[in-house]
Amino acid sequence: MSAPTRTLTSIRARDVKSGDVTHFGDVPYTVTEVVPGANGQIYLIMRSESGGVIVPERDPGEIVSVWR
Repeated sequence: MSAPTRTLTSIRARDVKSGDVTHFGDVPYTVTEVVPGANGQIYLIMRSESGGVIVPERDPGEIVSVWR
C-alpha cells in the first residue's frame, strides 16, 4: 500500500496539527506536538527522520507552510 498523498498548503501557526510535515532548511520535520506558550506564542515540537528535534516559536497568526 502506498503512502497517502500530501498537499503543500499555507496555514496559520495556530492551525498546525500533530502529523503535519514542514521543512527546516532542506530537512523535513514532522510536527509531534503543538504547545501554547505563556505569552500567546505557539511552540511546534518537530522531529526529523534522523531523530533531530527542534522547537521553533511561532506567533499564532504567522503563516507556516506544511504538507498534509
